[in-house]
Amino acid sequence: MIRSGNDLGEHLFSFAVISDTHINHGEEITNSAFAVNARANRRFRHIIADLRRRDISFVIHLGDLVHPVPETGVLYAQAAEAYRAIESDLNVPINYVPGNHDIGDTPVRGAPAKPSTDAMIESWKKEFGKQYQSFIHDDVRFILLNAQLINSGLTDESKQKEWVEAELAKDEKRKFLMLHHPVFLCHPDEPEHYDNTDQPGRDWLLDLMKKYNVEAIFSGHSHNFWYNRVGTID
Repeated sequence: MIRSGNDLGEHLFSFAVISDTHINHGEEITNSAFAVNARANRRFRHIIADLRRRDISFVIHLGDLVHPVPETGVLYAQAAEAYRAIESDLNVPINYVPGNHDIGDTPVRGAPAKPSTDAMIESWKKEFGKQYQSFIHDDVRFILLNAQLINSGLTDESKQKEWVEAELAKDEKRKFLMLHHPVFLCHPDEPEHYDNTDQPGRDWLLDLMKKYNVEAIFSGHSHNFWYNRVGTID
């Protein structure tokens, strides 16, 4: 990781960002309609082996750790166990944010999972721990959000809002936001669709980023690479 600006400055540390591993409940068994998903567990083993060879301080997983959605019950639990077994070979700390397969979807049409519920949140917490959290590494504050709460109307949505604003206001450290759903893909005012964040949550996030001088935001979900800037925010 390097400092921003014209002078990139000294190298401080490196970290890895991964996403959408979609681990299955069986080694080559998937409940996906796409045959390629049957290779997900092998792909994740390859990623873990690659990460072990790198000089990194930690890893952040941007969600969709597993493929079976929470309402599949036993399949979800088996996939979570398979995920942990593969991840156990990692030699640095890892933190997660939940994706739509992990904790329920955002309230949009055509989603693979039902919208997130309190019960789905409890399933995630049982298997993977906190649904949102933050940590500081070398004077950089990493804030990990549950994107599926945004626009959900759940009680935890307002709790997360209060929490994240308090985290951002704590000090003048460099700040990175990490969440599963992208705020947008191409333009801040693009139409709402499955791969971006609906209003009013989108403007709420963008306003927060500007107000508290967030340096960068990282997202998963879209299974493609996108890069944008909003003002000084990557």
